[in-house]
Order: sequence, then structure tokens, then C-alpha cells
Amino acid sequence: KEKRLDKEKQLDKEKQLDKEKQLDKEKQLDKEKQLDKEKRLDEEKWLDKAKRLDKEKRLDKEKRLDKEKRLDKEK
Repeated sequence: KEKRLDKEKQLDKEKQLDKEKQLDKEKQLDKEKQLDKEKRLDEEKWLDKAKRLDKEKRLDKEKRLDKEKRLDKEK
């Protein structure tokens, strides 16, 4: 009888360990998802920044060209 109880205790212990392992695995996955999300957000920020800089460069270029055209007209 005692052996059976020990065996059941052992099984319960193993179930508990499996449960904890599963939870750890899920935590790890959540962590990875979070990191992926942050990475993606960083990349999007970087892309937005690059787009904005390109836009500003283009606008500066257009302004400069307009200025040059105006100067040419005045000559």
C-alpha cells in the first residue's frame, strides 16, 4: 500500500514538474514574441525615420532647385 502511495506521489511530482516546464516554455515563447514585436517596431521606426529623411532631402532639393530657377529668372 505504501509503495502505491509513494508511486502516486512520484507521479504527482512529475506532473507538477511537467506543468512547470510547460509554463516556462510558454513564458519563453511570450518573451520571444515580445522581443520580435519590439524588433519589428524598431524596424518600423527606423523605416519611418528613413522615409522622413528622404522626404526632407527631397523637399530641400526642390527648394534649392526652385531658388536656383528664381535666381536664373532674375538674372
